[in-house]
Amino acid sequence: MTDELVNVSEPTTAHVTDGRKLRVGYVVTFDPAGPMGLWEKLQDRLALWADSGVVADVAVCVRDTSSLARAEMAGPHKLHPLIASRSFLATRHLGGWAKRVRPDVIYARYALPWPGLRSLARYAPVVLEHHADEAVERRWRPWGVKVVSWLGSSYVLKAASGFVYIDPALSDSQHLSRFPAAKMVLTNGVRIDRSVQFGSVRDRKPGPPRLVMSVGVPERWHGLDKYEALAELCPDLEFHVIGAEGLAASRPNLIYHGRLDVPAHDRLLHQMDIGVGSLGLERIDCEFASPLKVRGYIRAGLPVVLGHTDPDLPASEESVLSLGYGFAVTVDIARRLQDFAARQTGRTCSPALANNVDARTKEDRRLAFLRELAAPPRRPSNPKRQSAPERRPAP
Repeated sequence: MTDELVNVSEPTTAHVTDGRKLRVGYVVTFDPAGPMGLWEKLQDRLALWADSGVVADVAVCVRDTSSLARAEMAGPHKLHPLIASRSFLATRHLGGWAKRVRPDVIYARYALPWPGLRSLARYAPVVLEHHADEAVERRWRPWGVKVVSWLGSSYVLKAASGFVYIDPALSDSQHLSRFPAAKMVLTNGVRIDRSVQFGSVRDRKPGPPRLVMSVGVPERWHGLDKYEALAELCPDLEFHVIGAEGLAASRPNLIYHGRLDVPAHDRLLHQMDIGVGSLGLERIDCEFASPLKVRGYIRAGLPVVLGHTDPDLPASEESVLSLGYGFAVTVDIARRLQDFAARQTGRTCSPALANNVDARTKEDRRLAFLRELAAPPRRPSNPKRQSAPERRPAP
């Protein structure tokens, strides 16, 4: 396990240690109806937070309310829609939202320095979750996005009190190291399905070994072209694809399912034998990653195939096949995949993998970090007046 605290400065605000509930303002700038499973991950996270006595006020920045149809809040948490003609413009309302809810700390997944993010620091310490090095990603971003990033990044990041790095390599980022925020490395986790018997034989329908790749949005770094090339070299294996729409199978052992809702996606995973992660992450210089889709495979009990380094999934594990960062599809690679499929088909992945990606432990560490940085409790504006003894009437 590589989750660790790095370069943690002493918080300048008081810790939440008085037994009261931590109140977190949570900022969402992605579409709750999007295909990437981010909303489902957030729901899982908030459920675990509720178990720990944490209350979240969730600000969702959207164009209209149609995308909020499935954005329901369970438990003690509250949903606050912020609406504008563009979702990023809705972030301009974040200051007013924070002023109303007065959280102890604010948490947001950082993508770009959208309007309104900096204003949050006026009301509570802000912790930003980083999934990539913004300075590196500018190389392949559209020109308009590059300009927004270049102009606003420092302005927003220097106001943050804490950074949470999903990728351990971000600890070495020259761009992010310039800012004084306390920094924590915490890879992605997932709520483990305790009904799955990890490290055991599993029931499966007869047929060849079935591999599956979830692609979410069709980006080059998924390595779908490599996956298709492996299907050509391994005709005795079935290669399933979830999420890619409008593509026709070029081979009988290559099966496209298109976009699936969450229940259908999960049902299909339980019919598979092996989950395949992104195979082309070298195309965006991302050697270290902890993708949500790979955690979803493990939650379903699937052994996994990787084309990158995952800090939670060592290549020495029998349930993990590492094809190597930046690998090229060759006959030897195909043979290794066939051997792995022969060994792992009909078995669930090891309990060690499930423990390594268990979100319960990870969320406990995240909440400890947030408590360290949380603002002190608000006090009455004039405590002397409130504590003064009652004046007796004159005789």
